Amino acid sequence: MSAVVIGLITINTLLFVALGVRAFLLGRRAESPYLRTLAWVVSAACMAFVLGALQRLAVQAVTAGWLPDVGLAEVTTSWQLFQSLLALSIAVAGFWVLSRTWGAMGRAEQVASTLAGRLPDVDLDNCDLTARELEVVELIQGGVLSDKDIAESLFIAPTTAATHVKRILRKSGLSSRRDLLLLSLSRDR
Repeated sequence: MSAVVIGLITINTLLFVALGVRAFLLGRRAESPYLRTLAWVVSAACMAFVLGALQRLAVQAVTAGWLPDVGLAEVTTSWQLFQSLLALSIAVAGFWVLSRTWGAMGRAEQVASTLAGRLPDVDLDNCDLTARELEVVELIQGGVLSDKDIAESLFIAPTTAATHVKRILRKSGLSSRRDLLLLSLSRDR
């Protein structure tokens, strides 16, 4: 039974290590300082779970007789104090991030909603767009807005990308690339 428990705790530990590293790496790439901080708080929380799992792993190994019981009570008490302080720090940081981002995200949501509400009701499926124009629409809706970036993604000249965008706007009745982007945001709701 102990081997199964130790195996499950080990898997738990490895998963939290992977999640923590992934959150840290996402935080390094995040453009928003709020999202960066949030990702790092999630990473720190995962590491706190890793510490807890390591403690449980040590207790199980001692219980199974795999490790000697040398000062386990003292080590466990110190780990629990460290974990409590770390959990408190993570909670404070999490509330700080939420308080800093909640208002900004709410305002951004209101702006996007207002702008999307001003768009004409356009169904791009009924605009007779070519396959290449649909690819350009996908890129724009993914946030790729410049002719140069569209051209690089599709391996075409920037002037060709500009022509595709003009045709898409003419066929759809929209006035800008940002309208295409907002159209996708309004559809995601």
